[in-house]
Amino acid sequence: MKTPTPNTSYLRLFHALPTAESFDIYLDEVRYCKDFLYEDFTPYKPLSAGEHLLTLTAHQSTEPLYSRTFWISEQKIYTLVLSYLPNTSDYQGYLINDPPKTIPEEHLLIRVANFSQHLAPLCMHLVDIKPIFKKIPLRQTSGYLSFLPTTADIELLEVDGQNVLLTKPSNLFKITRYYTLYIVGGTEDHPLKCIQTIDGNSFIHFNV
Repeated sequence: MKTPTPNTSYLRLFHALPTAESFDIYLDEVRYCKDFLYEDFTPYKPLSAGEHLLTLTAHQSTEPLYSRTFWISEQKIYTLVLSYLPNTSDYQGYLINDPPKTIPEEHLLIRVANFSQHLAPLCMHLVDIKPIFKKIPLRQTSGYLSFLPTTADIELLEVDGQNVLLTKPSNLFKITRYYTLYIVGGTEDHPLKCIQTIDGNSFIHFNV
């Protein structure tokens, strides 16, 4: 368990761009990670509150492909997702908060984040288990829903027609954890995929 100082927050990056290219990432002109590949996460790293500059370059290049400034609030946990703007090949960074929502006793929390290239509305469920993620917003996360600990198959479907687009078998979910299921891919070379992660609010806690 990590206990940060009062003005510290935490940030990790997620490469959700469906491409074989690797990238170097700079934060405030200092290299943050190198040879960053599709589906990779960085570890959560401490970051001071305030404005920061993110720059994306091809691996072993210094020519910027994309840059953006973003604001970090005190004592927050973030995931910054690199993806394409919908229906384009333009790079974009999406900053997601990992909030400290209360977990009901003996439960865990799961949410879904849609960073795929599949533009039709999607829903997801753990097979034969409720509740259901009824409509997953594009380039956003759903709210957290609570579940009892389980091992379950996951199905991703289109809201219209209920066609099963993806099945991910035998996913383990442990008590008192926060999970995000990231939906990525959806191109000819990179089909739809669901990536299960444990969010930082599972193990980073701030003194209030």
